[in-house]
Amino acid sequence: MNAIVFLDFDDVLSISNHYKGSAVVLAFRQNDLDYNTDLWVQIFDSILCANLRALHDEFKPQYVISSSWASLLEQNQIVELFKRTGLQFVSDNLHQEWRTPRTAETERAEEIAGWLDVHNAAAPRRLRHSGRPALR
Repeated sequence: MNAIVFLDFDDVLSISNHYKGSAVVLAFRQNDLDYNTDLWVQIFDSILCANLRALHDEFKPQYVISSSWASLLEQNQIVELFKRTGLQFVSDNLHQEWRTPRTAETERAEEIAGWLDVHNAAAPRRLRHSGRPALR
């Protein structure tokens, strides 16, 4: 089984003080994706995107979106977001079940555990800061 990356956006890729997820949602709702081209350049941090690309190149994972954005955008919109932000490699490698189950009451860890349980996947191993697996 390929590695799975559970990808969040807010405070992970999207750290901009200027653009937030609401700007992306608004662009899709207004069907005006080309109005503000700066949005797509600035919504995700370029250094963080480069780090994600390096992770992708080394491990070739599949991606599952674990972000509130997945509740606000359809899969085709998420794919378009990745295309416009230079992260098409993520959309090209979205897992068939592309997002974690989400309700207003669930915590991120519960969503991921639920997804792993449904897909009979092993729980992720935690890494120490050094990059070595932590002792359990």
